[in-house]
Amino acid sequence: MTTHTPPRRPPPPAGGSDFARLSKKIAEAGLMNRRPGYYTVRSIAVTVAYAGGWSAFVVIGAG
Repeated sequence: MTTHTPPRRPPPPAGGSDFARLSKKIAEAGLMNRRPGYYTVRSIAVTVAYAGGWSAFVVIGAG
């Protein structure tokens, strides 16, 4: 009499999923660090451009 044993699954890769490995690489490279100075300058630039666009619209529209 023969017994049937299902085939064994290979062990999961060490270090987790592909996403976990990629996430670890990104964090180690410092790409997720906060950059408050950059965002402050960027927000000011966008605000100035927005105000400049509306100013140009008013000046051109009034002329």
